[in-house]
Amino acid sequence: MPVALSQRDVLSIVGGVHHVVDDRQKALKSRLQHFQRLGFPAGINTGKGKPAAYGARQVVDLLVAFELLQVGLWPEVIVGVLRQLGSELPEAVGRVRFGEVRERALDVGMVLEARALSDLTRHYGDDLAIPHTAKIVAMDQVIDRFAESSDEHRRIVLINVSAMLNAAITVATTAVPKKADQLKEAIFYWAHNFEPTDYGD
Repeated sequence: MPVALSQRDVLSIVGGVHHVVDDRQKALKSRLQHFQRLGFPAGINTGKGKPAAYGARQVVDLLVAFELLQVGLWPEVIVGVLRQLGSELPEAVGRVRFGEVRERALDVGMVLEARALSDLTRHYGDDLAIPHTAKIVAMDQVIDRFAESSDEHRRIVLINVSAMLNAAITVATTAVPKKADQLKEAIFYWAHNFEPTDYGD
């Protein structure tokens, strides 16, 4: 069940989720273009004179990316984190429930172990690994897992993937009303039919 959203559609959804005001839309667009210069998200059909077309995977990737921008991560780090997360993201999305059938106790989250000072633990010239590691967890298990973690794992960033996607679909019903249902169906289809090889698994 494919969907093809324009850049304007995507900006309308992301902007609505993050309450971006009208006179700051250009700044929002510049952040999206920064990701594009990094080759993210993968799979956008672009070419000379050809408009970008965003499918379910690209929309979800950008939704998560902008959530991570909100907590202050750099775009380059965000791209590395999401590539590292691989197929765990669509697997998590496949567990998300929408609208009236959503049970908050079953929400799915992404936990990011924040280590922004990790570059100070390496000598100059050493390879720079991705300083953050992400995992998908059930929201009702977050506190227990964090409480059981070692002293070395004491900082986390938590993104409620279920809440994020529900917010995006709610915004889409007014931002892109003719495509909102199609987007929800496309996300559901992608999450249950993705190819692990697309993520190097």
